[in-house]
Amino acid sequence: MARQIIKQPNGLYAVFSSIIDNFVSVNMTPETLLEKDVEDYRQSRRLEIEEVIESLEKGEKYHPFTKSWDEAIRQLREINGDERADFFDDFGRRPIDNEGNCDIINS
Repeated sequence: MARQIIKQPNGLYAVFSSIIDNFVSVNMTPETLLEKDVEDYRQSRRLEIEEVIESLEKGEKYHPFTKSWDEAIRQLREINGDERADFFDDFGRRPIDNEGNCDIINS
């Protein structure tokens, strides 16, 4: 674990980094700790996703188990059947008409 949340003697919280063996934040309330952690995660995740997108745009796999669209549809078909696979395959091949807005689909 690179970062550890520690409760200080004064009741507030600190974050200690085992990478640099030093505190990276001190005297945080639970609210500020949560806000900082969420923002740090958001920034870290953004960098990860940008790297994934860069790899995919180059036609590269970003992970050994990365599936292509067709491989994912084939697996979906095997597990969930033709109707669901056909729905998503059609959905994913439609021309973009929503300015890149995300369609959230909960199973």
